[in-house]
Amino acid sequence: MSKLVIINHVKEGEAIAKRFRLNSRIIDFIRQHHGTSLVYYFYRRALENKEEEDNFADIENTVLETIKNIEGENGASWDLITSKCKKAGLDKDSIEEALNSLMDKGLIYEPVLGTIKTT
Repeated sequence: MSKLVIINHVKEGEAIAKRFRLNSRIIDFIRQHHGTSLVYYFYRRALENKEEEDNFADIENTVLETIKNIEGENGASWDLITSKCKKAGLDKDSIEEALNSLMDKGLIYEPVLGTIKTT
């Protein structure tokens, strides 16, 4: 459920209450019954997502720098990249996600199976 749905259902509820000429106390309750807590939930979730994106960007940068450091004329071996990245504290799944993401972005490519090169 998005924050717009939550915010809009309050406005819609108020309009319906006015259309049926409900008591002003009921209309006030409709306006206030969510307070700020649920919208705050979406704000916190957005902050957490931003933090996760920043963390993943750091992982991508670590993997890319590792490739650049060990890349020879023919590229860098997938196994060597993963072992160096593991020594840097990254887990195998994060390394593979970063490699796939870097390939999708066109920053690296795999000219030969198991060998990675930067662009």
